[in-house]
Amino acid sequence: MTVLKGGLIGCGFFSQHHQEAWRRMPNVQIVAACDRQIERAQAAAVRAYCSAEEMLDAEDLDFVDIVTRSSAHLELISMAAERGLAIICQKPLAARLGGRLPHRRDFRESSHPAHDSRKIGGGSHGTGKPAR
Repeated sequence: MTVLKGGLIGCGFFSQHHQEAWRRMPNVQIVAACDRQIERAQAAAVRAYCSAEEMLDAEDLDFVDIVTRSSAHLELISMAAERGLAIICQKPLAARLGGRLPHRRDFRESSHPAHDSRKIGGGSHGTGKPAR
């Protein structure tokens, strides 16, 4: 069985839930973590860093799990994408609508029919109402 090596970016309160989920997966190992408070990163993984960039440069990872404030997501996603890593990040991907990810041909959209904007826009899934 192939074991995937992951890095955790952000080791605050919500990352505890992510860490528990990763521990339950036999084919995944969180090998590195980073947090501005190094003690939290040390509690999450054997190799700890204060900087995401330092961790991404030093480690040979298969994926990163970004568990930070949404205002940090875009920069961290961009750093990981530049290195060709698989990325797990809770929404929103960017704090502002103006924030854009660079277009990459290997990013895939969901093939589920409910996510097909042509069908949604054409009304085949009903009409949407704005949230209030």
